[in-house]
This record gives sequence, C-alpha cells and structure tokens, in this order.
Amino acid sequence: MIPLPNLLLAIKFNYLDAILIIAVIFLIIMSAFFSASETSFSTANYIRIKNNADENVKGARKALWIMDHYERALATILVGNNLVNIANTTICTILFGKFILNPTLANVLNTIIVTIVILICGEITPKNMAKVNADKFALKFSGLLFFLIKVLTPIVMPFYALQKAMLKKMKSDDNPTVTEDELGSIIDTMEEEGVLDSEDADIFQGVMDLDTQSVYDIMTPRVDVVAVEINDDINQLENIFVESGFSRIPVYEEDKDHIVGIVHQKDYFKKMVAKEKFSIKDIMTEPVFVAENMKANDLIRLMQSEKKHMAIVIDEHGGTSGIVTFEDAVEEMLGDIYDEHDDEIVDSYIVKTGNNTYDVNPDIDLEELFEYLEIEHMPDTEYTTLGGYLYSLCENLPELNQELDVVTVDEQLDDHAEVIRKTVKLKFIITAIEDRSIKKVKLIVEPTESEPNKNLKETKHKEDNKENKVD
Repeated sequence: MIPLPNLLLAIKFNYLDAILIIAVIFLIIMSAFFSASETSFSTANYIRIKNNADENVKGARKALWIMDHYERALATILVGNNLVNIANTTICTILFGKFILNPTLANVLNTIIVTIVILICGEITPKNMAKVNADKFALKFSGLLFFLIKVLTPIVMPFYALQKAMLKKMKSDDNPTVTEDELGSIIDTMEEEGVLDSEDADIFQGVMDLDTQSVYDIMTPRVDVVAVEINDDINQLENIFVESGFSRIPVYEEDKDHIVGIVHQKDYFKKMVAKEKFSIKDIMTEPVFVAENMKANDLIRLMQSEKKHMAIVIDEHGGTSGIVTFEDAVEEMLGDIYDEHDDEIVDSYIVKTGNNTYDVNPDIDLEELFEYLEIEHMPDTEYTTLGGYLYSLCENLPELNQELDVVTVDEQLDDHAEVIRKTVKLKFIITAIEDRSIKKVKLIVEPTESEPNKNLKETKHKEDNKENKVD
C-alpha cells in the first residue's frame, strides 16, 4: 500500500496552473452551452420563434435562421462539443499528472472525475434546463451559436457534407411534420392544460372532422325535405315559407327525384312587393348537385365557389337522397347554430303531456333527448336522430300505433357511495306517419326499481382503497 505522502505533491500553484484551471471551467461552460443549444433548438416552438422574429424580438431572427438550417447547426454543435470535451480532458490530464505522483491513480481519478463533471455539468443539467425553457434559451443562445456556425464553417463543412451524403442515401419517404391524429392529441392536451376551452377545442376538432364527414352524414333526408312542384300555384309559396321557416325551397318536376331549381324567399317577396305577375319557374335558380359520399370540406369549397347555400344530394341511382345547406356544413365545425325560428323548433321537440309522458318530434337529436331525460347511457347506434333510430328498430316499415321498447341501464352512486343500478324502460309509440316516415312519437318513461350493484360496489371499493394506498 502506497503511503499518502508519496501520492501527492505539495500544491504549489503558478500562473500557468491558474490559467489551466480557468480554461477547464470555461470549457465546461462551453460544453453546457453546446448541449443546451442542441436541446433548445430541437424542441423550441417554431411558430412562436417566427412570431417573435416578425415582432423584431432580440435574437429571434438568428434563432429562426438556425432552426431553418438545423442540420448545419447540429453539425457545428456536435463538433464544437467534442472539441471542448477533448480539450477539457487533455488539460485535466496535465493537472492530475502534476499534482498526483502515481500515474495510474492520476489517470483513474482523471477519468472518473472528468466524466462525472462533464455528464452532470456539461450534458444532463443543461439539457434538462433547455428542455423546460426551450424558446427562452433559443433566443439567448442564438447570437453566439450563429457566430460559431460562421467561424467553425471550415472545420464543420466536411462533416456536414458527409452527413448530408449519408442522409441522402438513407432518406425515406417524406412524412408530414404532424399527422392528423397527432394534431388531435395536441388539441386534447391544450384543452386539458387550459390553453383552449372546451368550445374552442370542439371547433378545432370539428374542422379536422370535415374531411371524414360525408354529405350523407349531415344532409336532411328526402322524406323531410320541404319542396314545391314547378307548376304549383305561386300563392302557395308564401304559406310554405312561413310555415316551414326556411328561406330556400327546392322545386321539383313530377317528383322529388327530379329537382329542377331552388326558390329563395327574397326573390318571391321582391316580386310580390312589385306586384308583378310571375310563376315559380320565373324566380327559381339552378340547383347544385352533389354526391352522397362527397366530404364536408369539399362541399364548403364548392358552395363558396358556386356562391350557393343549398345543394341537392344525389344517391347512387341518380335519385334525390336529400338536401344539404351551407349551415349544415358549418355546424359540423361550430356546433348547432340556432336562430329565433330554431328556438321555436327546439321548444316544440319535447312536450310533456303528463306524468312521465311526452310528445316527441322524431327529428330531435338522440343525445339531446337522453340528456333531457337525464339518462346517462345511450343506445349503441349509428343514428343521430330519434326517428332514424326508431326506424332501425322496426322489422319492416313503421306502422301507426306501433310500440317500440328500449331498455337502458344507468349505474350511479347514492349518498352512501353505494353503486345503484337504475333500469329505465322507454316505450315509444308511433302516432303519425307520412310517406313511410315517422312524423310523431309518444314517449312513456317507465322506471323500474333500483337495486344495488354488488360487483360495481366491490370494484368501487377496491378503487378507493387503491387511491388511498397511493395517497
């Protein structure tokens, strides 16, 4: 065993030693700078940096240039970081060799201490700090890094050229920066973090869904279309406009499979005020026809280019499937848009006629009906309206006074944290049919006795215990 006095020399510093120690500290700082720069410029928000550049924020223009030329910047960062770490190791080797007599011990201590210091002070800590403050660090470091990129160009360019050649051979098909699914996840995260409120998030999601929603999903089906025959008496139009509340009415010839035009109430009343003699044919405009499978976003673009607010939806056989309006497409983005007339319709969708008895308009949204009835679990169906759902339950065509029973089960917690299973029976009675379409429905709500759900109670108890253990 080597005695301690033989391991160490008396520590006598001279000017050269002081300069070397200062150089070590400087090189550690530069290593931290390169590591932080690598992380900050790779994770900084490009749009935010671009906006800062447009507003002439200090350092933003250079930061934006670096992000636009990140491969070149990365080559500079990696070369610079390796140079300062090699220099640091070399200087530390000299210092340890001077103060420690035993060469083996000097090399071991040099390797261990330098590695730990570089990892903690030059890699891990600066990268973690840069990840949390990416935009801020990018602005602060852009000036020095931009300068080093220019200065180190002669050294870096061979490495950069080699890197580009290798990447060119290995390059795969270009992928989008953000996929639609990823964008949806970003919107959900922004909503969870409070950056977006739920209404704004729904609008963004609605815009994204436009390329998946077809015209068929948002149209008014043929059986619900209010239309006039081209040879009808012009005086009938006023009553149709008033009673339906619609500003545009399709015009057909012989039947609804042959739509020949659209009549606007503005054109009708303009002629009426001028007391001119005219027919429906004189005031109708040429219709726009679209396929059922056209996407909602394409529909919006078509209507904007054609300057139309209504289109006729054609099925695969060339017949009329329904109509779709610009408002239908916009509501996919913004949610339901109500005007004064819509309020009257909504109020009349559900009319309570007795104890647990209602008259229901089959056009009501199925989700709105269950929310009104305070029933949490909806039927698993692809239909969005009550009428469509009931039609799917009929084995054949719907019949007058036909009864359709729907049983739903809700599971709720009572005041004693006991899970209660509540079974509700909904009896729908078809009270009016027109053109094979359900027009009126009577609803009878028949709640049955509630009973404890032991399995759910046990599960809830286990979850509570698990939460308590975690706490």
